[in-house]
Amino acid sequence: MKVVLRVAAGILVAVLVGCATPETQPSAAVTSLVPNVQRWFRVNWTAEPERDGERRLRGYVESALGEPANKVQLLALALDASGNVVGQRLQWVPEVIPPFGRVYFEIPKMPPAAQYRVTVWAYDRIKGGGGAGLPALRVASYRPTVVRNVSAFLRSTLSSTSSP
Repeated sequence: MKVVLRVAAGILVAVLVGCATPETQPSAAVTSLVPNVQRWFRVNWTAEPERDGERRLRGYVESALGEPANKVQLLALALDASGNVVGQRLQWVPEVIPPFGRVYFEIPKMPPAAQYRVTVWAYDRIKGGGGAGLPALRVASYRPTVVRNVSAFLRSTLSSTSSP
């Protein structure tokens, strides 16, 4: 029985070490933490010059969700003519997006670039309320979780499965 537990513990350690990677970082290829986010959100914007030579992105994010979207983060990428990232910024949408609604946003201090891309990086769905002053019953978060202390996790897991 102890051999089986040791093998299981070894497999668990290998899996957790393989999964204990740094948090996902935005890039030209990674534009959202949420699969198929373009199915649920559409982002329209314009890039306007500011006095200091930088650009301000202004626009609307529209939701096709039947529930309010809260804690919406937008990823703005500044791209050169070859599609390489020359600047990026994560910006919170200033308010809850109502079901099937839209919200205005501004993303300041973007560097001059050949083109820009704005996508929804992450968001929370409020299920069962949250609109018109109603309390939210449940929030479904679309942000990954990372096991930060693998050894403590293993100790707690193995201590609950070890035999006397």
